[in-house]
Amino acid sequence: MQNPLEFTVENLSTELKTWLDLDNPEHQSKIIKALSALYNVNGGRLIIGFSDDNCRPDLERRPEGDVREIYSIDFVLLLLHRHCSSAFPVTLNFWKKDGLEYPVFNVGSGVKKIIGIRKPLMMGDRMLIQQNVAYARAFKQGKFETKKAEYDEMNFMMEICIDNREANIARFMRRHFDDLMQQFTALSTVSEDIDLYNPFQNFVLNSRQRFLFNAGPKLNRKYGYLEASVNLNHKCMGQNLDGRFLERFLGTNRNLSGWPFWLDVRAEGSTIEPYDNCFEGYICRLFKDDTFHEQKSHLDFWRASPEGYFYHKRVLNSDLYFHEKRCMDPVSLITRICEIIDASINFARVFYIPDDKSANINIVLTGMKGRTLESWTDYDYHLPLGSACTSDQIHLDICIPVHTSLKTVSVLIYNHIRELFSHFPGARLDNKLINDIIHKIRGRN
Repeated sequence: MQNPLEFTVENLSTELKTWLDLDNPEHQSKIIKALSALYNVNGGRLIIGFSDDNCRPDLERRPEGDVREIYSIDFVLLLLHRHCSSAFPVTLNFWKKDGLEYPVFNVGSGVKKIIGIRKPLMMGDRMLIQQNVAYARAFKQGKFETKKAEYDEMNFMMEICIDNREANIARFMRRHFDDLMQQFTALSTVSEDIDLYNPFQNFVLNSRQRFLFNAGPKLNRKYGYLEASVNLNHKCMGQNLDGRFLERFLGTNRNLSGWPFWLDVRAEGSTIEPYDNCFEGYICRLFKDDTFHEQKSHLDFWRASPEGYFYHKRVLNSDLYFHEKRCMDPVSLITRICEIIDASINFARVFYIPDDKSANINIVLTGMKGRTLESWTDYDYHLPLGSACTSDQIHLDICIPVHTSLKTVSVLIYNHIRELFSHFPGARLDNKLINDIIHKIRGRN
C-alpha cells in the first residue's frame, strides 16, 4: 500500500488535522465530526499531525512520547459509539514521514445510510456537537471543510447511499445468479435485445459514480464533458490488480498531446489508488482566471480494470479556458478521438489481445446543446462550422480491430466523425483534415 503521507493534500476523502488531545472534549468533537463526515461521503482518511493550511507536518505542536500510546483506536470507537447514530468501520494505522510516525484513521466505504449525531457532546454549558444533525465533507470558498450537511450535501450523500445499495444488489445477482443467467441467455426464447447481465455496462456506471464522488464538490458550474469507455474483455488478459499491471498500462501512453488520456497523475503530484478491483487516477486543478495561453486548468478522472475495461472522463478544455463562451474546437475534438483510439489499440497490444479481436470504444460528449464549433487551437483549417449543436449528448460507438495502425485509422473513423459533426447543422467535414491531424500526432511520438 502506498504511504498516504508521501503527498498530503485535503480533498473530499482526506482531512488533515493538527495534533489533537483526545482528553479534550473540543478535540473529541473534531474527531467525531471528521470521521462521521468522511463515512457519509463514502469513506476516506483522517491524518493527524498535519496543518491544513500548508499540508505539512506540524512539528511545533507534536506531543512528547509515543504517538501509538497517545492515540487509541478503542477510545475513538467508544466516542463514535456514544455519539453517532450507527457504527461504521474505522481503523487506525501509523505511517512514517521523515522518520516520525503519524496516526492515520481510515474510514471504510459502502455507506448505505447517513450517519448522524444521536447524543450531543457538551463542555460545560457549551454544546460542541448538536443532536440530530449530520456532517459531510464539502468544497466551500476555495477549500475543503467538514460542516453540517445542508440541502446540497444531503442530496449528494443520498445519491452515494443509493449507488452503494444498487452496487450491492448487482454483486448479489452476480454471485448467486451468474450461472443461471448464462443458461437464460442460451435459450432462444430470450430476446437478444434484453441484456440480463453486462459487466462492462456495470463498470461504466460505477465509473461515472466514482467520478461524481471525486469531482462532485468541485463542479460549481455547468461543464461539458468528454467520456471514453474501452472494452477489451476477451477472457484472455489474465491480469491481476498489481504494480505490474499498472506500469504496463501506464507504459502504453504515447503522450501524443500535452495532456494525454490515462495520464500518469503521479507526475502531476496526485496519487493512483486501488478501488473495487480497479486503479483510479484523479487530478483536479481549476483556476478562475485561466486563459488559453496558460492552459493550467484540468479536471480528469480515469479507471483501469485488469478485466480489460478502461474509463476516462474529463471536462472540455474550452470550458476551462473560456468561462463565458460555450464552444467546441473541431481540430481538438478529432485529435482527442484519435488519441483515445491509439491508446485503446496500445492497451490491446501490451496485454496480448489476439489480432482477430476488436477494441470496442464508446465516446460520449455531454453538455453540447447550444455549443458552437470554433477553431481556436489551429487556425490553418477553414471549414464550414455550421450552427449551434442541437443535442445535449452525442454518442459514438467505435469498433476498431486491434491490429489497426494509427496510420489507417482515418478510413475507419471518418463516418463516425461525420456523424458527430451532423449534430451541428451546416457543418462540413473534409477527410483531408483527419489525415492531416493523424499525420501531426504521429509525428509527436
